[in-house]
Amino acid sequence: MKKLALFTIISFCLFTNLYAQKLRFGIQGSGGMATAATTNREKEFSEIETVYLGISKIHPVFSYGFNIYAGYAINEDWGVAIEPGFIRKGFAKKVDINNNIEKLQTRLNYFQIPILAEVFFSENITLTLGPELSYLLDAKEVIEKQSTDVLKQYNKNKLDVALQVGLYYTFNKHFDIGIKSGVSATRLGKFAILNSENEVVVEYDRRNAYGHVFLRVKL
Repeated sequence: MKKLALFTIISFCLFTNLYAQKLRFGIQGSGGMATAATTNREKEFSEIETVYLGISKIHPVFSYGFNIYAGYAINEDWGVAIEPGFIRKGFAKKVDINNNIEKLQTRLNYFQIPILAEVFFSENITLTLGPELSYLLDAKEVIEKQSTDVLKQYNKNKLDVALQVGLYYTFNKHFDIGIKSGVSATRLGKFAILNSENEVVVEYDRRNAYGHVFLRVKL
């Protein structure tokens, strides 16, 4: 009986140690740029034309994120990871205010859950790829340090589904540094310019996009 108990304890310790080596936990912070990628633009207008037509060209804004990291190495070639956290997406455009052209920033704060496959090219270099689900928590338009809550404008598209890809370098078991980017599959906004016969001349389709550099500290 004592031998069986000892065997059980040793087996449990070995099993726990084996999986502990495959499991990785940490926290990460990231920063970079975000924008609203615009597609289906059939005609290029000048900067001033876009402002007065209400379809101003899109400019990037500073973006950041904070995430919890949990990874599991299935074998020596690949693994899986999940990174729940918060991220700011958004974009900027120029608007006409009292005949003055001003830059208006739209800041969109999401709770995000990336679910990623990790491909281990070597002990130090890892490629990540997978879907990212985000839910809009807060939306503000900021101009000249004044902000306006615009969350109601996005009530119909608070859920953001994106594809995230990344690459990171592992310095040691406690420290990673890398880059990642995401492009949304869901639409942030869609609108069109019509002619006098109500025919679509130019159609715009905007989706979230961002690129970040991140630093990860693992436990």
